[in-house]
Amino acid sequence: MKKIILFFILLLSFSIVFSQSQISVSSRFGTLGDKQHVLKDNVVIKKSDLTMMTEVATITQLDDDWRDMVCSATTIKTSTLNASAEFFKFDLSTEKGQLSKKVSVKILVDKKDLYISCDVLEFNNKEKNYTGSSNDLVKILKEDYVISAKNFSYNETTKILVLNGDVRIKNDAKKIDLKTQNSTFRTDTNEMKAEGINLTLEVKETK
Repeated sequence: MKKIILFFILLLSFSIVFSQSQISVSSRFGTLGDKQHVLKDNVVIKKSDLTMMTEVATITQLDDDWRDMVCSATTIKTSTLNASAEFFKFDLSTEKGQLSKKVSVKILVDKKDLYISCDVLEFNNKEKNYTGSSNDLVKILKEDYVISAKNFSYNETTKILVLNGDVRIKNDAKKIDLKTQNSTFRTDTNEMKAEGINLTLEVKETK
């Protein structure tokens, strides 16, 4: 019984709320200072609709405000987003961040999932904007659509996916294979717009 009570007190002692911006931080262990907090083991950071979970997080003061956060492998969640990566940087004030190394993203679009794999993802949580790129190609899946490009941007409000560089949009079920350098794809209607189109359509021949 004593061990259980001791663990509860230890966990609670590292639960911090920064009153001005209402950021809740908890972990099992940590080193707290005037300018920097280093938190370890089951770290959970919450602000507005965003929850960030990691094993190691360093939060540093920037311009006399607790803003700069750097994390090891991290999972972030909102009501529409679930993403993970091996490295995470985040500004707790602006809610702008960067996920890098083996980035995996799932965005909910009209009760259907949009899956994205890339090397780097920049995002603005307040505006729900996402920009990503890969040294090879970004991979995007949306129902029967398989999409690849060098880089992309996406906004949850407009639901427009902007694709650039070696773009390919393929749908075997609909027998569509589009290749271009620049394209847009609406994730709510599947409407595509492109420049310099190279399109292959499969047509069944009848006698």
